[in-house]
Amino acid sequence: MKRLIIILILTLNFQSLTKADDISDFQIGDLSIGDSLLDHFTKIEIKNFDRIKDFKDKKYSGIKIIDYKKFNEIQLMYLTKDKNKIIYGISAIKDFDNNFNDCKKERTSTIDNLKTIFKSAKLHGPKTKKHTKNSKWEGYAYIYNSGDMGVFACYYSKKDKSYKDHMRVSLRVKDYDLWLVNKAYK
Repeated sequence: MKRLIIILILTLNFQSLTKADDISDFQIGDLSIGDSLLDHFTKIEIKNFDRIKDFKDKKYSGIKIIDYKKFNEIQLMYLTKDKNKIIYGISAIKDFDNNFNDCKKERTSTIDNLKTIFKSAKLHGPKTKKHTKNSKWEGYAYIYNSGDMGVFACYYSKKDKSYKDHMRVSLRVKDYDLWLVNKAYK
């Protein structure tokens, strides 16, 4: 299967621009939905990565890696009880140093660049939601008929000046997205 590589620099650059019929056709860095973490990292590395601890429901677990490839941070989600640690969600984060307008410009450019690749997916948005007590996100999603999606969002805070505005490019399978929205924080 041919995979498309997503790299955030100032805008997304692609190798082999073609149509993607499935969310697993994409790579962020060198990681794809459906890969095993064990194909990329040792058990010791996985154990030593920072854990995502925000979730109250424990169906999924996640790790975050700071300064991964060209990203400020990457987050990788897998089923907690899965010994193979198959990836169900990937989020690549690029900081915008409290410049929400630049984040929105890059997000718009990214979405425009992906129109030809996400032909079999429908673009939804914009949508704005609360992220933390003092922050929000505003984003768009290309959603496939399967419910799998690519999400492009800018996160910001008008109240908390220590909060870094940032863009997240996320790939999610439907089950993980439903859990994230409906159970993860409850």
